[in-house]
Amino acid sequence: MNIRNENELLDAAGIVYLTPENCTFAKKGDFLSVTLKESDRASYEKVSLHRLFPYDKRDEYISVLDTDNAEIGIITKLDNFKGEENELLCAELKRKYYICKLLSVLSVRDRFGFSYWKAMSADGEVSFTIRDAHNSIRTNSNGKIQLTDIDNNRYELEPFDTLDSKTRKRIELYV
Repeated sequence: MNIRNENELLDAAGIVYLTPENCTFAKKGDFLSVTLKESDRASYEKVSLHRLFPYDKRDEYISVLDTDNAEIGIITKLDNFKGEENELLCAELKRKYYICKLLSVLSVRDRFGFSYWKAMSADGEVSFTIRDAHNSIRTNSNGKIQLTDIDNNRYELEPFDTLDSKTRKRIELYV
């Protein structure tokens, strides 16, 4: 294949970049929708957003997926969209990627392969259960500790060395 420019490469790879010039986002009931201005005005009533680089580029390279998780296109920067569209996109990402910020860990108890956590968040005390701590507790590139409970809820702790000594002692076996 003889590819002469970036547009030919994008076409060959099947990548579509979504911009305010070629699509419109709107709220349809409780769902985010997108209408493509080209391609015979294809419309998708329910779309979901997925960060391709969730820790490093939170507002860049957002994949837009249909209900079958097929990619419709990629938003290179959220700031390309202005006003109400930008607010809709940001609200959808905030909803999908909500992470409860933990201030401290009050207790952790292990039983039959599960760990039962009590922690203090900005909104008060929370309790959750983690199965398989090896796969459910990660440290991201910023050093923050990410926890995912059995219901796929996400929690975040500051980097280990910045936590209070009691919290560090309670979680040191898990991180």
